Amino acid sequence: MTAVMMVEHAVELARLGIEVILVHNPIITSTGVMCDCHKGYACPSIGKHPIDKDWAAGSTTDPAILRQRFEIYPTASIGIPTGRRFGTGRKALPRSMPSNERLARSPRR
Repeated sequence: MTAVMMVEHAVELARLGIEVILVHNPIITSTGVMCDCHKGYACPSIGKHPIDKDWAAGSTTDPAILRQRFEIYPTASIGIPTGRRFGTGRKALPRSMPSNERLARSPRR
């Protein structure tokens, strides 16, 4: 997926009212997979952790803020915060339901 596509997907999620954070990206190399964070190959959560330390406060549904953040971190991936603070705690939707429908029905703040 290109960086432009990633930004547009993040903006679309935000327009749907889903808070978005930027997360580190996995990098495939000739010797394996590494994280684009400072830990590289030693990262225990390759491509699965937020770029910002205060990610909960930085989650947003503002397309302009997302576009600015992607200018700073053009290789970032999209993360969707979960848990009670974000209105997604403990309620599981059936796996048999198509993923886009599960996402549309998931509770929001």
